[in-house]
Amino acid sequence: MAFEIKTKSITEDTIYYSQALHNLHSQVLDMNSLRKTWQQQWVDIVREKLNLTHCTDSVHILMIGAGNGYKDCQIVDYIAQKNPSVHCEVVEPDSNQMKSFREKASKITALYPAISFEYHAKTYQEYRNALQFEVDARRAPSFHLITCSHTLHYIDNWPRALDEMFGLLKCNGLLAITQATANGTFGRVVDMYRKQVNDKLDPDHHLTSDAVFNHLKEIGAHLERCPRSFKVDVTDIFDESSEIGNMLLDFILQRKDVRSTVPRVVMDEMLRFMKNESEMYNRRSFCTEKEEDIILIKS
Repeated sequence: MAFEIKTKSITEDTIYYSQALHNLHSQVLDMNSLRKTWQQQWVDIVREKLNLTHCTDSVHILMIGAGNGYKDCQIVDYIAQKNPSVHCEVVEPDSNQMKSFREKASKITALYPAISFEYHAKTYQEYRNALQFEVDARRAPSFHLITCSHTLHYIDNWPRALDEMFGLLKCNGLLAITQATANGTFGRVVDMYRKQVNDKLDPDHHLTSDAVFNHLKEIGAHLERCPRSFKVDVTDIFDESSEIGNMLLDFILQRKDVRSTVPRVVMDEMLRFMKNESEMYNRRSFCTEKEEDIILIKS
């Protein structure tokens, strides 16, 4: 029988969520080097999969949950070298992330004057409603590329959102979804939590790449999976007094105040599991986290 607890989603406090996200990134082993590797991977995906040979007008890109732009701006920079006329719609509700995105985008527009950015400081739901998707769900396909990185699990009714994104793609357009997998250390911790705790919150906050892939497979489009893994320092999680560790726990489970709300027996089991999964580097404990890009090409 599952434990009934009262807790809050980490996204209810946007300031704390941003801090927790930054905290996660600070615990990733060699994050700066990894970002450069990932940027090249994303550029390679666009170069190999996005066919713009017959594109005679501007390239249109929709970026959902664009964050600070370290991924998307690299992609835009690459496309601009081949197609100098590009229009990007940027959807990002966090003002600090949007500010960082604008700073990166300004460097691109300085080099390529024909590049334009249209900013929407909104959630995807707000963006969708502003375009009256509810009234006109079959808006004319208008984007060559749509990116959605670690955002889908925050969107109400994510299957419908995926269907809408597919509908907005032009023929030969590319949809790139990045989502955590179920078989990383954090994914398995989440699975342990969900089997033993009923917190009455949206289970889609724990959405995995498998669910996304399976839904897109029903559409019948061409799909590819591009997995990656990285190491996260979880040493502080094992210290109950550590603010860094407690914030990391909250982000893993997408819940607020996990340490004080989850029953001790469940917490101990999760911690033992992470301890057993950890590898030691310089006297620090590191777990392996996994994610993947799911690539859809619209025929």
